[in-house]
Amino acid sequence: MSPEVAALEARIVELEIRYSHQDATLETLSELVREQYETIEALRRALKALRAQMDEARSGPLG
Repeated sequence: MSPEVAALEARIVELEIRYSHQDATLETLSELVREQYETIEALRRALKALRAQMDEARSGPLG
């Protein structure tokens, strides 16, 4: 194998390794974004419920 071919092969291997690491990182980040989205949606629902309770309390007999 010529030195040029060996260098190209080594470069391809390095690029494949980098791609694998980036792909794994992307998967991890994607999962984190999904989890954060679910948390934010749960907090939005809780806030909506609390606002409804506050509105109810304000319009009640003592409010």
